[in-house]
Amino acid sequence: MVFKGKVALITGSSSGIGEGIAIKLWSLGANVVITGRNEKRIQQVVNKCHKRDNQRALGVRADLLVDKDIEELVAKTIAELGKIDILVNNAGVLTNGQFGGPKYLEAYDVIMNANLRSVQVLTQLVVPYLEITKGNIVNISSIGTLIPQWRAMSYCMAKSALDMFTKCLSLQLAPKGIRVNSVL
Repeated sequence: MVFKGKVALITGSSSGIGEGIAIKLWSLGANVVITGRNEKRIQQVVNKCHKRDNQRALGVRADLLVDKDIEELVAKTIAELGKIDILVNNAGVLTNGQFGGPKYLEAYDVIMNANLRSVQVLTQLVVPYLEITKGNIVNISSIGTLIPQWRAMSYCMAKSALDMFTKCLSLQLAPKGIRVNSVL
């Protein structure tokens, strides 16, 4: 696969799975947007993407729980790289909060906002650019959508909703030439 000249925005790419996705896309020729909440880790991943002619790794600090940060992430991507071909919604959190426990609703809100709401906000902002490039959206989900875990109930619910969002959005965007997939 060759991604030369493509622009990939990968959330949660300052570590873990997102970092791996960003580095792989970089190795295939894509310009990548590395984003997360920790500036130092973002820069470490940017530095792993060795400089090449006509290829960039752009680091952007953004807290996806803050709508203004999401707006600035998209604006900076467009200002610096001119387009978006690929959106990888990878960022997410998993906190344990047993149903009925004292911190359950607090954990529920954080999980739903990070794993589901932020994806809605970011995807709405990126779709107009993907229409131009006939791009792709990849939502990183979880095996937790298929195998229930009582200690991670909110997480399983959020990822299940993300999978349904993926299916519904793929039906809506396919006629516009945008592919939408989920990876568990």
